[in-house]
Amino acid sequence: MDNGDVRNPELGYLGGLFAYGEGTRIIPLGPNYAYHGHLYQRVAEAFNLGHGGGAGKLMGLAPFGQPVFDSPEFVGNAYEVFGEAYAHGNKSDRFAVLAKLTARSQQLASSLYSDPKAPTQHHLPDAYGAEHLRRVEVDVASTAQAVFEACAINDVTTLADALRDNGLESLHLSLGGGGALNCPTNTRVLATCGYEKVFVPPACDDSGLGAGAALALLHDVLGRPRASFSSTSTELAYQGVAYSAQDVDTAVLDCGGTVSQLRPACPAAAAAADLASGKIIGWFEGRSEIGPRALGHRSILADPRPDTQWRRVNELKSREYWRPFAPAVLREHASDWFDGAPDPSPFMLFTARVRSSTVPAITHVDGSSRIQTVDASCGVFHQVVDAFHRETGTPMVLNTSFNGPAEPIVESPADALRFLRSSTIDAVYLDGVRVTRAEHQE
Repeated sequence: MDNGDVRNPELGYLGGLFAYGEGTRIIPLGPNYAYHGHLYQRVAEAFNLGHGGGAGKLMGLAPFGQPVFDSPEFVGNAYEVFGEAYAHGNKSDRFAVLAKLTARSQQLASSLYSDPKAPTQHHLPDAYGAEHLRRVEVDVASTAQAVFEACAINDVTTLADALRDNGLESLHLSLGGGGALNCPTNTRVLATCGYEKVFVPPACDDSGLGAGAALALLHDVLGRPRASFSSTSTELAYQGVAYSAQDVDTAVLDCGGTVSQLRPACPAAAAAADLASGKIIGWFEGRSEIGPRALGHRSILADPRPDTQWRRVNELKSREYWRPFAPAVLREHASDWFDGAPDPSPFMLFTARVRSSTVPAITHVDGSSRIQTVDASCGVFHQVVDAFHRETGTPMVLNTSFNGPAEPIVESPADALRFLRSSTIDAVYLDGVRVTRAEHQE
């Protein structure tokens, strides 16, 4: 699913692609003319949530509203909803996809609100991002989410029916494209569309294009056999660069006297103790992640139990205060704390219902959470979560990406220390070395 910007009257790839996997081959079946990713992105832009990260913010904003502007007329592909000319890329402008939703919201707004811009109950006037928690905005966001989910399910059902009609049934479904980062949709597809397994790779968005092209050439074109791998192992995400102990030492030395370092006998236990005492830490370990999710190798971690940590971590990262955080939970305890996500859920790409009221910092306003299950394939990070569990009785930590506003996730030790020196984070662990600002050393 792409964002629908393409123009191609020759009926090439538009809006998305249906394909069938057989052996080493991925066989294109044809374009699906999906438009809902385009709609979702443009709603985010219309609300000034940004282009690159706007869709992710919209996903976090949607649960604050209700889908009051939803309509069956929005469900379908671009042909069905907008007609042939639009489906072939003849759009008057990049916001043309919003025309039907805009018309419906304007038609209904006067009967729904005395003041469409009235603040919601979660509005905090002085907080960063408060301008988005207005009645009409959260309801449009919720409607966009509902349309996205319904259209995605419609697409998946269309594909399944077409395969079945041609004797090509499959119990496994793989989702790709930036739209596959929409966790509530992935969860609904898994729950309602009859597939035994729904696989979403960790780099399902544009960050995976290079690797995908190389794999397509190797296997699909050249016919080389595929190496065996586990689609449930977090190791699949750790495809980035690893740094040596010398790289860490050099980065620390380059900071001069502005930082101090310790080498705890058990870094995982030390990190867990920091978290249990209320500190927010950066955890840097081994190879970095491919894709947009931090999965314990380039992560900011916090205690999920105090509700104050939600806003505190958002302030640390200069994020809108209402944006949610994910838990990294020990796999063997996930079902005790969450319902509805697949087991395992290693890449933070499905949502679950939170079963406990004791972890408010990772519980969104609708009671959901985008979970990552953690096992030994996560490396030392698994030991951190396990140590935190032994210390507190809570088998999870709050996990978010190790980066500041409008920045990529940190890659090198130097990147991590730059974040330490320019933020209020309490400590950073670099492959087991605990680093703090010099005046912050304990």
